[in-house]
Amino acid sequence: NYTMLINLQEHYEGYNRAVRTLMGEIKKGKTRFTESDCFLVGEVITLQKKFETCIEVALGSAISNIITKNEVMAKTLIKYLKDNNMGRATFLPINIIKGRKIPDKYKFKNIKGYIGIASELLECKEGFINVMEYILGRTIICSDMDSALEIAKSSGYRFKIVTLLGDVVNPGGSLTGGSLQRRSSNIIGRKREIEETSVKIKNIQGYIKNSNE
Repeated sequence: NYTMLINLQEHYEGYNRAVRTLMGEIKKGKTRFTESDCFLVGEVITLQKKFETCIEVALGSAISNIITKNEVMAKTLIKYLKDNNMGRATFLPINIIKGRKIPDKYKFKNIKGYIGIASELLECKEGFINVMEYILGRTIICSDMDSALEIAKSSGYRFKIVTLLGDVVNPGGSLTGGSLQRRSSNIIGRKREIEETSVKIKNIQGYIKNSNE
């Protein structure tokens, strides 16, 4: 299972086709950039397990967005996609991206079921906070649909509100929900499982080594 998860991660399973292909090209050295020059949104997020579903739903297709150091790099990669007929991708240049926030977020704190702003419930690599606020800074996480509707009403239906189970009240008032398909390529959960399993393996190796000494 651990080997399968590593394989899924290395082949960028779960991301859209253009992004999978482009990141594979970068990994193989076919572009002028390396894996340390650009990052996938889904790869730089660390979360508590209880928030994995709601944050992945809140991210939506933005989980496949590519973070770059600047707009020149993004422009070059867009040209690469175009020249090679590889499809489309969205790039988030760190140097120009602006975070988006809810100015009056504190007025929702006393509403039953309110949990917090999505961008504040996760951890990310240093320097990426503006990116997370751009994507998730105007998304509210709450416990259930009843509280989501209450918060939405209080906000004038201006913001995206996502429940822990992944149901959504969208800006403007439309609702999205139902059953979620559990996939082996679940990006955020997969990342956590790999990290947890890696720690277990190291602990077992350490135990075996100490037992043999």
